[in-house]
Parts: sequence; C-alpha cells; structure tokens
Amino acid sequence: MQGSPNNAGPKARCLVIEDSQFDQQMIERAMASARVHAEIAYADTLEKACNALSKNSFALIVMDNKLPDGNGADFAQQLALDPGFRGVPIVIVSGWPSPFMWDKAKAAGLHIIDKNDEPQPKLRDYFKRKLRQSRRVGSTPSAEYLSKYAH
Repeated sequence: MQGSPNNAGPKARCLVIEDSQFDQQMIERAMASARVHAEIAYADTLEKACNALSKNSFALIVMDNKLPDGNGADFAQQLALDPGFRGVPIVIVSGWPSPFMWDKAKAAGLHIIDKNDEPQPKLRDYFKRKLRQSRRVGSTPSAEYLSKYAH
C-alpha cells in the first residue's frame, strides 16, 4: 500500500483496481499532486478487489474497465447499486470508453476519466474534490453482494 504526502489527520482509504503498473503509477502521481492524505490499496483483479472490499472500507474506488477477470464498468455499476456503497465515489479510468460504457456509468452515478485525454490532471482534480470533502473511511458491502463476485 502506498500513501500520499504526510498530512495531519486521519487517512482516507482508496482502492485502486488496476492491472497495469504504469497506470497505477499515474494514479499515485495524481494522488500526490492532489495533496490529499490517503492510503492506497491495490487490486489487479476483480477477485482481489472483492477480497479487499470484504476486509476493509474505502472512501473512494478507482478502477480500470478492462481487467483480467471481468469488466470494471459492470463491477462498478453493481457496487454503485449496493447499499453499502451509497456515497462512496467510484471512478472508472479507461483507455477505451465506449458510448455504451458512458451510458452505463452515467445511469449508475459513476464518473469516467478517459486515459487518452490527460487523465492525471483530471484524476488530481477528482481526488481533491472527493477526498478533501470528507475524511470518512467509507463503507463495506454486504457479504451476500461480495459472494456474487468472488470466484
């Protein structure tokens, strides 16, 4: 787990569901430039994300759409519908955002950042808005929900 620069106060936790180390580093740089005090946990598959979500709560979730074991947009949409995640911001960072994915995300109240359109400053601004608003630690989903996605 990585963190942003040391600031006083409690750390918010952010789950990054991303299988590319390059993109993980870009997300870290965006978090550091936002100057928010957050702990970052990484999962490179949806299965590992479910495991992390079953053990921890998070103030923000960032995920890729294309993951080795499934579609991030579908997973994000299901998370957004789970009562345990109401109010937890979820952003999809994708290099291939299709109109269909945009529609799905919008319907579920998710945010999408296009990797091909200056993602780092957009993520930085998103982190500033979402993680500085609240220091709350987030929620955990129901065991029933997670069992649907565990392999």
